[in-house]
Amino acid sequence: MNKRSVGAQKEALAAEFLKSRGYRILEMNYRCRQGELDIVAQKEDTLVIAEVKFRSGTACGDPAEYRENLHA
Repeated sequence: MNKRSVGAQKEALAAEFLKSRGYRILEMNYRCRQGELDIVAQKEDTLVIAEVKFRSGTACGDPAEYRENLHA
């Protein structure tokens, strides 16, 4: 499986996660001159713009560490 197909698979997984939390997906892979937004979602009056990153290992750190810092 190439990087592009793995990326698309992980973006779809992230979108499903947001949906399971009550978010409505407005756009996937929105492109403009400045770049791309992987996911644009909304829940009530909250707009979420998500950049999806996938790591196959922990050489750059453990994702759980990032999550703990995010909610601190």
